[in-house]
Amino acid sequence: MILGKRYVGLYIPRILYTLQNNMDIKQGLLLLGISIGMSAHVDLMAQEVKTSDAEAMKQEVSQLTQEELEFELDPGMSMELPSLLNASRDPFGAAVAYNLSPFRYRLRGLDGMYTNTFINGIKMNDVNSGFTSWALWGGLNDITRNQETILGLSASAFDSGNIGGTQALDFRASAFSKGVKLTYSHSNRTYAHRMMVTASTGLRSDGWAATLSVGRRGGKSGYVLGTFYDAYSVYLGVEKRLGDSHALSFSSFVAPTRRGVPGGSTQEAYDLIGSNHYNPNVGYQNGKVRNARVRDFFEPVFLLTHDWKINRNNKLSTTAMYRTGYNGYSSMNWIGQDPRPDYYRNLPSNYEGIPTVQDMLTDLWKSGDRSTLYIDFDRMYRANLNNQETIYDAKGNKVAEGRRAVNIIEDRRTDQRQFSFASTLNSKLADMWALDAGARFTANRTSNFTTVKDLLGADYWYDIDKFAERDFSADPDKAMSDLNNPYRIAKVGDKFGYDYDTYVMRPEVWGVLRHETHHFDTYVAGQVGHATMYRDGKMKRGLFPENSFGKSEVLKFFEYDAKIGTTYKITGQHYVSANVAVGQRAPLMRDVFVSARSRNTVVEGLKAERSMAGDVSYIYRSPFVKARVSGFFTRIDNKNKTISFYDDEKRAFGQYVMTGIGEQYVGIEAGAEIKLSPTWTLTAAGSIGDFFYHKDANYSHYVDNTEKLLGSGIVHWKDYKVSGTPQKVASLGINYRSPRYWYAGLTVNYAADSYISMNPTLRTDNIFNMDGFRADFAKQENLGSYWVLDATVGKSWRFARKYTLAVNLSASNILNNKGIKTGGFEQMRNRYTKTQEGVKFDKPFDKKYFYMFGMNYFANISFRW
Repeated sequence: MILGKRYVGLYIPRILYTLQNNMDIKQGLLLLGISIGMSAHVDLMAQEVKTSDAEAMKQEVSQLTQEELEFELDPGMSMELPSLLNASRDPFGAAVAYNLSPFRYRLRGLDGMYTNTFINGIKMNDVNSGFTSWALWGGLNDITRNQETILGLSASAFDSGNIGGTQALDFRASAFSKGVKLTYSHSNRTYAHRMMVTASTGLRSDGWAATLSVGRRGGKSGYVLGTFYDAYSVYLGVEKRLGDSHALSFSSFVAPTRRGVPGGSTQEAYDLIGSNHYNPNVGYQNGKVRNARVRDFFEPVFLLTHDWKINRNNKLSTTAMYRTGYNGYSSMNWIGQDPRPDYYRNLPSNYEGIPTVQDMLTDLWKSGDRSTLYIDFDRMYRANLNNQETIYDAKGNKVAEGRRAVNIIEDRRTDQRQFSFASTLNSKLADMWALDAGARFTANRTSNFTTVKDLLGADYWYDIDKFAERDFSADPDKAMSDLNNPYRIAKVGDKFGYDYDTYVMRPEVWGVLRHETHHFDTYVAGQVGHATMYRDGKMKRGLFPENSFGKSEVLKFFEYDAKIGTTYKITGQHYVSANVAVGQRAPLMRDVFVSARSRNTVVEGLKAERSMAGDVSYIYRSPFVKARVSGFFTRIDNKNKTISFYDDEKRAFGQYVMTGIGEQYVGIEAGAEIKLSPTWTLTAAGSIGDFFYHKDANYSHYVDNTEKLLGSGIVHWKDYKVSGTPQKVASLGINYRSPRYWYAGLTVNYAADSYISMNPTLRTDNIFNMDGFRADFAKQENLGSYWVLDATVGKSWRFARKYTLAVNLSASNILNNKGIKTGGFEQMRNRYTKTQEGVKFDKPFDKKYFYMFGMNYFANISFRW
């Protein structure tokens, strides 16, 4: 029997190509027959298919996506039009993830806090920042492949959804197919080497499944000087099926990491050194590169999941999670001369009108003098070694003697302990009705404190507030960081400066009710919750003795989301969908207190953040074309933000507390993937948006050496642009995929209209009206437009129907454009001059920028069996 290209509405050879990954043609046909209820016919064919026929068929086809597989089904085989719920990867979403991320493009302009991420039903967004804690499972690439992503506003089977989308990862051991995979990667980006090994038993006949993945990432330096990388990653999952209805799964993972952090700098510094990838965080110590800013964390996560198949129409999944460990971020601290190399007093521009000094500094920078361009660790050591000092308390008792530290490296810790619980019910109520519902609870305690990491040759660090010591010299208690432990002498590992815990508790319930008909898929979704948060101070600060130690006011916020959406299935290829959402969420813990490091004072007039959003999309899907075009609108109100900075006018650390911030995001996004032939594919994606502040905000001004409100008013932010993302992007790619298992692709990517993050003080009446202020100081900088060229190539080989070897190489910015600004910010500091008439505004401090890497690559080789 000769098997034709089409049988009972199916392109059999093309489907076989997808199904036969680990099976022969006969097994593939049998599976296909079972899956579509045609086993009798297909089994008959399978008995007569010869190996030679199978090999010929393999040469006829190329790799097939899940969406193409769906469309090989003849529309007449089903009484219902297919839903969009099982659509394959969205072409625009793929462009954002793989091609536009180097521009720091954010989907629809929204921060990551507006996208929910789940693992086995547990929400993994950090309770303090709102962002997904991706670093917790960094390096576990083989484990994170089992995921479902919802772009935009749509609800899902595991959540009612956020306004920026939803993503769910499955970490159950049975989710991974049987086999072993070895991987080695080499790159010049953030690390040089990566090695991974993943082994899984698959689901065994006795109901057990186990998966282990171990990874290592490392390198002495990434693309930027001093950005070393030293990371491991481990995942262990074990699962047991308990009969036909129950399964118990244990999963744990950890990704301990130490890495050097790059820093942005001023354009003056970049130009003087001749590189836009200069790193002011590094220096030389005994001739070796050292980074003062190091991320160092070890945060293991443990999950226990119970799956219960109640009956054929109902399933209940319940997971408990515990997170623990430490998270540190080192930085310099000093009581003398500012050791930062790009500090404004160390740059030639600070000495306009003094040509001798200006020329000398210019020569030093351009000569490559290490002690000028970088942190001078040797000088810091010398300063400490030469600073012999004896410390006495108010009664004249000796507290310490020896080499008092003028400079140290401190470690700023945010150690979290979190318990989370989630239970999700998926129920088919009737032929056209379904209900997804669940309950979640999170309890988080974050310990915030500073420790001495390196005394840099000194014997001790004297723990006092240097600004309070200057301003209140007649009252030494004012300078104490902790009146419960006055005159604290800190050694390596000791706490100092600040120490407090924050607590967040959040119960939530949610539900999604769905109704599907021949032409319409409609849902209504909602979520209600309650957020409770407070601060518990561990130090009694001398400046705030009655308002720093112990428990703060307990803050409570009601939270909710409501959504409705529908998809009109015009035909099996044409769809129109629309979604509308409104919601309210508690402010982030980091923005609740005026200065959480020093006291319990809560931001005045704090309100829950509110949002409303909508989108409308047209979707086209066929075996050869998949495309989507969407229009979207999002408005966010009552947003809060607390900015800490050194206040040059008050000569102390201060806070700008902003409330009532209003943001609006409007735009169009589109993406398409077109199969020009069985081997050639064209991809295109683009978005044009307008992301701006739709109203002015309120501000309150504080400093750390007084409880008094120094000033308040309006920040004139209306019609300024939201920073941190391009507002226009585009991507165009061509890809070739050979039947002989190799592929190549070329992509052109474009981004424009990314705006710099603003200093709010420059948009206040207080500054507007100062002598010396110019209107151009308040103009927001547009970082311009750029395009880059990326390429990828790969090849795979299969041996003995069991072993697979794959090699691939991707290169970004292959034209090596090193002048692409991906972000930047206006420093919060301004220069003032005191005159007989008062204070005169000189100018803001220079802006700082971040640049895209020049030509960079990632090479990967894997072997699996």
